[in-house]
Amino acid sequence: MGENLLRRPAVLKRIPIGRTALEERYIKTGKLKKVKLGPRTIAFKESNVDEIVAEIIAESDNVTSIMPAPNRRDVTKPNKPRRPKK
Repeated sequence: MGENLLRRPAVLKRIPIGRTALEERYIKTGKLKKVKLGPRTIAFKESNVDEIVAEIIAESDNVTSIMPAPNRRDVTKPNKPRRPKK
């Protein structure tokens, strides 16, 4: 049995990024290879897409948790009283 091919919309559902990011990060770098189906039609091997998804998951497992940014407002200071509405 042959390899399954995925068109770009199906790839973008599996790798939730935009078209430009897909092109720049994966297609231009050669990580995701095009399969030409016709003069203006391309697809991608499903196994190749699975490899990229596995890489993304592995990278996310290695990322340490990010601390939230400190609150810019000093909570120790009392709020200024507001002017009453006229």
